[in-house]
Amino acid sequence: MEVYDRQVGEAVVQMNQVTQQNAALVEEMAAAATSLKGQALELVQSVEVFRLGQEQHSAPVPEAAQQAGSRLPAQGLHVPLQRLPA
Repeated sequence: MEVYDRQVGEAVVQMNQVTQQNAALVEEMAAAATSLKGQALELVQSVEVFRLGQEQHSAPVPEAAQQAGSRLPAQGLHVPLQRLPA
């Protein structure tokens, strides 16, 4: 029984270590997702100035960008586009 108890104890220690590592990775990924979401919003704002023709068009923000972490605050945002004279 002593060997069994030692093995169980070692397994519990290993599971605890892996759980702590996973928690740290989750925190890192959450911070990276928040940063990426902010960068995506800045990019959307930056490209709003481009005009692609005389008629005004709308370019939706990709669904994948809206689903990064939590929903983007600009959910459903459409960027107006206009054609430039040829």
